[in-house]
Amino acid sequence: GAAVARDPRAASWMDPRSLPHLVRRHIGLLLLRVAWLPLVALPLLLLCPRSAEGFEVFAEQQILRLNEGAEVGVAYYNNTEYGSTSIDDYWAKIDIVHSPLDGWNLLKYVRLGCFSVTFPSAQPDAWAETILQEDEEAAVCTEFCNGTMAYFRSPSCRCSFNDTALKMRDSSECTDTTWEIFREFDYRSSMGPSAYDVARRFLYQLVTVRVEHVEPSVRNYIHALNVFENKPKYDYDILLDRTVFNANWDFKKSRLVALSWFPESNAQLYFTIVNFNTSTGSLVTEQIHENIQDQISATGALVSQFTSADGMSTVDILYGTYYSVVPAQMPESPVVVHVIVAIDIDRRKVLTSVTLPITLMNMQINALAHVLYGAGADLFGRLVYYELCTSENVTKQVGAVIVEEAEVTCDYRELSELPTEVNQMYLQSASIDHHYNYAWMVYKQEPTERPLILEYHQSDADYLLWRPESLPLEANFNSLIQTAPRIIFVLYPPTLEYAIFNTAGTKIFLQFNSPTLQGAIPQDADGDEIPDYWLESDKKFREACEMFLDDFTMEMIPGAMCEWVSDSRFYIEISRGSTIMPGDLVRIRANRIYAGRLSPAGVAMFSQPSTDFKEVLLPEYIPWPTADISGYRFVDTCTELILDGTGSKDYGYRGPFLWSLNYTEPPASEPHYRQMEQILRDEVAADPYLNPHIVRIPKAQLQDDYTYYFTLNVTTLWNASMSAAVSHSVLVSPLPVPPVIIFGASVREQNPSKRMSLSALVEKSGCLLGLDGFDAPIVEYEWTGCLYEDRTPLFAGIEGCAEWHAPLLAEGRVTGLTTKTLMVDALTMEMNTRYMYTVRVAMTSTTTGLRLTNLATVIVDATVGDLDVWSYGGNGFAAATSLPLVIDLTDVDQGCWGPNAAQGAENETMCTDGLVIYNWSCTVLATGQPCDLGNFSGVAAGPGASLSTPVDDPGLSLPDDPGLSLPDDPGLVIGFDTETPGEVAGGRRLSSVEVLRDSPCVPVWDPRTGNSRTFQYRGRTYQDAWNVTYGAPHFGLKYCMPRQGVIMTQADIFTPGEYQFDVNMTKFFEGVWRSTTISIIVTMVAESEGQAGRFPQVALDLETIYPIIPSLVIRMFGTVSNPQNNTVYRYEWSGFQWTANPLYDPDQDLINPEYEVDRYLFVEMLPPVINFTNPVQMRTPEGSRFLAMNPYTLSPNMLYKFRLTVTDTYAEAQGSTSATSYAELTFTTVGLPPSGGTLLVNNITGTAFVTSFLLEMDGWGSEDIPLTYQFGYKRDPSDPYEQWTKIYTVFTERSFVSTRLPMGVEAPDYAVQTVGWVSTSLGVKRESNTVEILVRPPDDPQTYLDVMAEINNLDPETGLLLSTMLVQTQEPSNPPSPLLNLTLQVMEEKGLNASLMPNTPEVLTASGLFLKELADRGLRTQQVADHLAAVTDRAISNDYLWADENMQVGDPNCPLSLVAATDAVTPGVITEETTVSGGRRLQVYDEIEIRGVDEQFSQLLQMQALQKAIGSAALSQIYPAEVAANYSVRGCDLFLGKDYTDDEGLAPVQGVVLETFNLPTLEQLKTDYGHEIYTFRYQLFKKFPYSFWPIPERHSLTEPAEDSGDMSLRIPTQGYSNQERLWYAMTLDIGDESGVLIPEQVEATLANVTFDRLVKIEASGATTLEQYATLDHAATCYSVGLDGSLPHFDSRGLVYDQERCVSMALKSFVVLIDDLPKEIEAFESFSKGAQLLIEEDRPATAAVGTLLILILAGLAAGGFGIYVDEKEFDQVPIDQSKQRVVDAPDPLDKLLGTLAYTFRRNHLVVGLVVKHRKLTREKRIWCIMVTGLATQSIATVLHANSLVRYRATSQFVATGLTAGVLVFPLTVFLQFLYEWRPMTRMHGVAPPRSAPPAPLEHAKKQKELAQAKSLFQPKRPTLPMHLKVRPPPKTAPPRVPLMSQLSLPVMAPGLPLDLPKLKVGDGSKKIAPPPRLLPQKPRPPKEPPPEEHLMASRPPTAFGDSTLGSGLGGTLGSTGMLGDAGGSGAGGP
Repeated sequence: GAAVARDPRAASWMDPRSLPHLVRRHIGLLLLRVAWLPLVALPLLLLCPRSAEGFEVFAEQQILRLNEGAEVGVAYYNNTEYGSTSIDDYWAKIDIVHSPLDGWNLLKYVRLGCFSVTFPSAQPDAWAETILQEDEEAAVCTEFCNGTMAYFRSPSCRCSFNDTALKMRDSSECTDTTWEIFREFDYRSSMGPSAYDVARRFLYQLVTVRVEHVEPSVRNYIHALNVFENKPKYDYDILLDRTVFNANWDFKKSRLVALSWFPESNAQLYFTIVNFNTSTGSLVTEQIHENIQDQISATGALVSQFTSADGMSTVDILYGTYYSVVPAQMPESPVVVHVIVAIDIDRRKVLTSVTLPITLMNMQINALAHVLYGAGADLFGRLVYYELCTSENVTKQVGAVIVEEAEVTCDYRELSELPTEVNQMYLQSASIDHHYNYAWMVYKQEPTERPLILEYHQSDADYLLWRPESLPLEANFNSLIQTAPRIIFVLYPPTLEYAIFNTAGTKIFLQFNSPTLQGAIPQDADGDEIPDYWLESDKKFREACEMFLDDFTMEMIPGAMCEWVSDSRFYIEISRGSTIMPGDLVRIRANRIYAGRLSPAGVAMFSQPSTDFKEVLLPEYIPWPTADISGYRFVDTCTELILDGTGSKDYGYRGPFLWSLNYTEPPASEPHYRQMEQILRDEVAADPYLNPHIVRIPKAQLQDDYTYYFTLNVTTLWNASMSAAVSHSVLVSPLPVPPVIIFGASVREQNPSKRMSLSALVEKSGCLLGLDGFDAPIVEYEWTGCLYEDRTPLFAGIEGCAEWHAPLLAEGRVTGLTTKTLMVDALTMEMNTRYMYTVRVAMTSTTTGLRLTNLATVIVDATVGDLDVWSYGGNGFAAATSLPLVIDLTDVDQGCWGPNAAQGAENETMCTDGLVIYNWSCTVLATGQPCDLGNFSGVAAGPGASLSTPVDDPGLSLPDDPGLSLPDDPGLVIGFDTETPGEVAGGRRLSSVEVLRDSPCVPVWDPRTGNSRTFQYRGRTYQDAWNVTYGAPHFGLKYCMPRQGVIMTQADIFTPGEYQFDVNMTKFFEGVWRSTTISIIVTMVAESEGQAGRFPQVALDLETIYPIIPSLVIRMFGTVSNPQNNTVYRYEWSGFQWTANPLYDPDQDLINPEYEVDRYLFVEMLPPVINFTNPVQMRTPEGSRFLAMNPYTLSPNMLYKFRLTVTDTYAEAQGSTSATSYAELTFTTVGLPPSGGTLLVNNITGTAFVTSFLLEMDGWGSEDIPLTYQFGYKRDPSDPYEQWTKIYTVFTERSFVSTRLPMGVEAPDYAVQTVGWVSTSLGVKRESNTVEILVRPPDDPQTYLDVMAEINNLDPETGLLLSTMLVQTQEPSNPPSPLLNLTLQVMEEKGLNASLMPNTPEVLTASGLFLKELADRGLRTQQVADHLAAVTDRAISNDYLWADENMQVGDPNCPLSLVAATDAVTPGVITEETTVSGGRRLQVYDEIEIRGVDEQFSQLLQMQALQKAIGSAALSQIYPAEVAANYSVRGCDLFLGKDYTDDEGLAPVQGVVLETFNLPTLEQLKTDYGHEIYTFRYQLFKKFPYSFWPIPERHSLTEPAEDSGDMSLRIPTQGYSNQERLWYAMTLDIGDESGVLIPEQVEATLANVTFDRLVKIEASGATTLEQYATLDHAATCYSVGLDGSLPHFDSRGLVYDQERCVSMALKSFVVLIDDLPKEIEAFESFSKGAQLLIEEDRPATAAVGTLLILILAGLAAGGFGIYVDEKEFDQVPIDQSKQRVVDAPDPLDKLLGTLAYTFRRNHLVVGLVVKHRKLTREKRIWCIMVTGLATQSIATVLHANSLVRYRATSQFVATGLTAGVLVFPLTVFLQFLYEWRPMTRMHGVAPPRSAPPAPLEHAKKQKELAQAKSLFQPKRPTLPMHLKVRPPPKTAPPRVPLMSQLSLPVMAPGLPLDLPKLKVGDGSKKIAPPPRLLPQKPRPPKEPPPEEHLMASRPPTAFGDSTLGSGLGGTLGSTGMLGDAGGSGAGGP
């Protein structure tokens, strides 16, 4: 009872404090969940044992049993009466409370193997036979034979009664003629416990079987048992080739590790590994032995004389280390002690061997803590429990090779003495639980009493004694086995902490309590069902939720997508069709979510799969819903009334919308009411979700002269009692009215620091269609804006703005006043002010002049922005203790416009109206105490509040005196009293830390300058003294505050360590209190001696617009503000994510009250989450101080920290400890993309410009509202260069659009592809699905003219869209279509008029697209070029051009659209494909070109100037060495990049761009002109831009004309291809860092340089152009001069070399093929009769490099082959084996295995993987080299032969393949010569000489003779079969004298060698093992067997016949508890 009470697992229910804190925290929830249970259930629940501790301990017990019919008295000795006793191996679970538990006997049959057996017919009584069922296995046969030898060949089973009569012959293979033979083993050949295979749940016993009539007669086996099913596992019985002992199972690598020896090795000690692999479906084993005897160097080790076979061993699974012991003798004591031997398993190397003054009884290692424990006796006989050794991982990585290694240190220490009850112990009868660090071991109080169990708690050096009945009395030996060690599966299955809706109701967030593998499945490499690794590529990021959630959950969220934002968190995107609600269950799909982690040694650890579930919780914050209706206010009866409720918010996405007609004025009739209600019900029924957000009242349903009041009631999904209602009035006119609407909510909020767009639409519908002249009326828009209080009734009772509020129109901040979109720039409206905007529309008849008007209004509330602050240089940084510390928080965004607008900006007054109040505190992180920043004398600190507590009283007024305190908080510091410097206001405490008092710095004036002294810190200048004065001296402070937001401390006041500064900022503005808090962590570092001032001061700057949106490029860079001249800085980036701590242990948190590991923390992101070398994620190279991350590298709604570590390499080389510094930025990403919706189209067919198509973005939702929408189309979806044509110029809040479309390109379907985009309020966009519509051309050509007439009457914005559509329908022609000129003339006054259109990048994109379409169709007049120049200038001046489409929020297509437009105007024809002669021919002449030569040249220069201007604008945003921006359009590829002029040692990420040119003199730009960074603009033309000017003579842009003359016969056939480009054009410009071109400076660096330093530009296009990029002919490079009146080509100063143009100047270049016949003719005409002979296509030496590389690679490979062959000297060559066929049970496996074996044996290349005797690896390499050289030679001859009149490429499919076929016989011949060459056997070394005889040392010889002799494996004498051998009497002395000085003290000295008396078992008790099997037929006779019969279960005697006894030197003699007391079963050794 006392023992049980000490067990915290059994007694925890008695003490409430021992309940897990999680249960205590949620005890109320627990009681609520079980309230329906009877009250008695709660104590029963708490009384349950903690079976989920994680460990399962089993005992393999060797029990002495009395056989059936034997007398009790004969049980003292083995075999006193024949068959009287036996040893049963018994398997049972043991438990601290319930043991002993039932178990079962383990079967002893061992599969010996396959033998050929002769069954003599003359002796039918020698065997018996039975026929088994077809599906019965060998286990049935062995059970039938019941103890005799069994012979099995399905379906026959035979049992032997006379073994010697059945002749056996060993067979190497199992065939149809052999028998599988099974026999009970004779004894356990190893004293130690069995090995347990955790994965397969098999038990492996080391056993010995004696079969006298087979050689070898004594065989050692690994005997496998399925212990949990009580079945043998015969397939896993393995014959060992030697004696193996001290075995243990390494289940991580599926292998048995042990020590071994065999007689032929002179008793050398070996380390043995038996590998198991079942990945192929059958067991494959490999036995590896390594001699380790000489590696054991411990003092006194007796390994050369003795072998410690006492079973002691253990394995550190994670580090791959095997521990065992060997005996040793201490110099000062005769007692034998143990040497700890630690062996690296993979390398088979002894790591350490240490002699301990301890004789160990057992040892076990905690593989998680890597600590070796053991119990043993010290030199004084005390039994003590020790911590023996510790292991540390020292894994190294050399290049790409990881060398896993552990370092073992054996500084043993005593934990405690074992209790006095422990008097005797069993050897290695122990086990351990790695997770809880518990150990169990078996002991006895007295030798004659029962075995007992001791539980030792190693963490607190305490123990626990189990109940005495835990083990049966009859057990001689007990192996304790932990079957659930939780090492590989040590991780807990991830459990869901919560599943919660977001407030918007669009997503469900699921958070796991630990990192997961994100859907990656653990992989098994060796077939043991224990995972060994996982693939990072298998991790999922965005997948269908079916992969992670079960079918039950998916029924509620059909079609949902899941996206992971971290490895422990993902979210579900809900659609409007989902039915899941709060309280429903979200369940994880089985076998999908695992936890995985790599140990320090690189071993993968896993969890079981998660099967958790959680109830979906309500959002943390539930706002009150807001209802809104937008729609027409004044309509006629012919207009369809659309009421749009999508402007409502906070209703939970699926909250119900209830539409109703409230009343009418005057009251309508009852039937009309019912009619309207039915219409609303029909709208509900028609909605797919039965919850319409938009309702449509059909035309002719409203009655004129009535005002309808419609009501929308919106209820939140989260609470049915929370609803909001809004009413919308519609006045119905009896006269025609143009319907008008402003898209979006009728009342909206707007941050004035962001631009605002308002879009309106007046539709040509309703009763207007019946009026004359209104088929294409004149449409006019007019916007006005005013303060809300200035509104006035304008029309039909609608209030609006009569005129503009004057400040709104100041400085041109409002544009688009007469179009349908009004754009209000940022900082135009005043904060905290309500405005109203009104749009007046008018439609005028084109025939009658009738003018109809209408208006719409919208209310805009200008809000107050958030107060944000940035710490200059980063949220954390390192600083030197010897310098002052400055923390600068002056970068404050006060809700105006970014962090830099607080001072000096136009909005300074608005931003700085009111002081920002700063409250500072400082904490020492190591102690949690306040920093020592001095004391303030004479003033006590007042009471304070928490640092995070904001001042949120809106009614609190700011005092007039900024030095006073707020009334309700007298300690709150308001600001500085600038009139009385030195005075300090009161202080208070924030967050239990003293708030620093205000202490303005006292300026120190410099008499030389008359100004205050300044100093620089981290790149900023501060107008204060440096370490001179800090406020009034009597204050005693060590800091001062030079200005608001800055604190400066004295130097040398901080000790090295980490300090946290917390700052709370509060500001009162416009009646609103705003506050924020920031923390800065500073690491103070002491500079090394002699390194003062060198410590890098690092500042980190985030350039990305805040808030951080992962869908954009995220940019940051670091700066060292105090660079040193004599060093190079090394920059290293690292990223961290706030997520679940992978090291957090829930178990320890439950049981250990002092456990302080955080559940969440910043965890470093490693590949593949963040890989700073992966160009998919990073735009900048590794090692750069700049960091640019590609979109979607990070996840939204996550907290990140990025750190830049800077190392001074010079200081590092000097051994400085202060060479490394850092700065870091912490930020939270936002911007989850919208989800849940789709694009719907009402019609899928129609007619261009006639059919109205309704495109609707249905069902989209997001938490960042309002959502805005855009729509677009493509006429040719297959065209990669076609851009989307947008329906609107801006994103609008209307989710649908009704529009006409142009026809498609491809007949007969004329498919037009439509798409939609949705954007959140943060600018995160998502593209919808695409829908193809078949839009056929109009039947009447007059339709185009009607559209043209309509464009003239439309507003500028709508006219621009319709004009683009019209132009797209026109075919290119010469001359161009007249409609093109007409549309251009109209758009000059409308869409291209900057004064009329809104000033947005989207408008400029649309303008550029319109001009591009004009140019593509042949209209390339100067007028078009000038308009394009104007649009480009507007884009540049407004900063609308960005280097990459994802860099900024806005329209990403603006720069691409302008580049495409300039390309369209540039002369030259676009490359097209036409079918000519069955191939494609490239066109170079433009058939629609109508411009003259001068105009083309002028426009070429103009377009290149525009492209350079676009490039200069974009280059300013690119980082050095960043991936070049690429604008790929139809006619060219434009690359813009920036790089360092000298080599910074950065890994290139520029891709292929920098490979296309080489400018070696770039470094001179730095030395001569100071340019450390240069920019480049590289343009590759896909069309020839100089086609308007004659090209040089003897060149052409197409295939030269054939010449039948003599010249053409003298050149090889060129073989021009239709797909081949025969020209190449490119332009390279170099500029300074800002993008300004510097051609003169570049040319100056090229003056007088050698050839290798000239400019080299690729001239084939193969690197960058994927198609039409070959130039495999003779060619010439030309420079293009564009500085004159016309372009000119010049080949001077240029040479064509290796497909590159080498130039002396940097210009535009072209490469033209040579017309060879004309070239020869011209050459010979100038050579005065000399004849030119051309023998080859072109001279080249390109093959020389390839040959050299091939030869060098061959030499290296040959040397490596020699090295590998020498290393594998002990392996049998494969060509020496007689095996030809691989046997396998399955015919297909046999065929495949034989083929693979044949390839390895005979194939030249495949044979490299194995060893051969004749054709070694070296010779195979030579054969392969000869083959390669011969193939290349023949291929060269095929191409270079001038005697044949054909090209090899035109005659052969592949010339290389042809050459290989010709060389193949030569290769086979060489292989034949090597394999069949004559060989003479020679000895490798000469025989050794005879050594002279050594003199006899008599003293040494006498000493050796006096020593006791040890026996080495004596041969067991044959026992006569006809005699019954009786054992010697009890008092007889042993046959081998005991060596007392070597006896292990496992028992108290002097105790007799007695066994306990056998007690008859009581069958009613659980402790009695089950009876043996009942007799079966056939059964061996009960009488003694014949004389020649060998008893299968005869045991050895205690000492006379022990296999290992001799090896132990008598060490087993005094134990008495180690051997077998008898039995016909398995005894001890």
